[in-house]
Amino acid sequence: MERGKLIQLIQIAKTQLCLDEDVYRSILAKLTAKASLREMSPKQLSIVLDHLKGLGFKVRAKVPTQANSLRPQLELIRSLWHGLAKRGVVKNGTESALNHFIKRMVKVDTLQWLDKRKASIVIEHLKQWSSRTEATK
Repeated sequence: MERGKLIQLIQIAKTQLCLDEDVYRSILAKLTAKASLREMSPKQLSIVLDHLKGLGFKVRAKVPTQANSLRPQLELIRSLWHGLAKRGVVKNGTESALNHFIKRMVKVDTLQWLDKRKASIVIEHLKQWSSRTEATK
């Protein structure tokens, strides 16, 4: 594992294990005879991390955020909105106007805060609005 990642994990472990500064420094000194992570080699950092794991620290994989899983839906909402604006159906095609529309539709303040269900509601409404306005032309 690279040095920067090891240092990051050790600092996360320190926080999660609620180690105060004195206890933390004594662990470092006991295991490596060094008082700072910057002075340690990658092997020494691994020793410290293993010791902290023994004290109960668990490395957790990063959970993907909901925003990443919603990205296609959010892009579709923007695309439909901008399409309506280009055709003149929506007078203001800005992100701010879109957020105002979303707030009226599903009571969520901004596009990024939509969940999957509410994003689907907004998409369906925009699709219906778009098809209604195409039919009148």
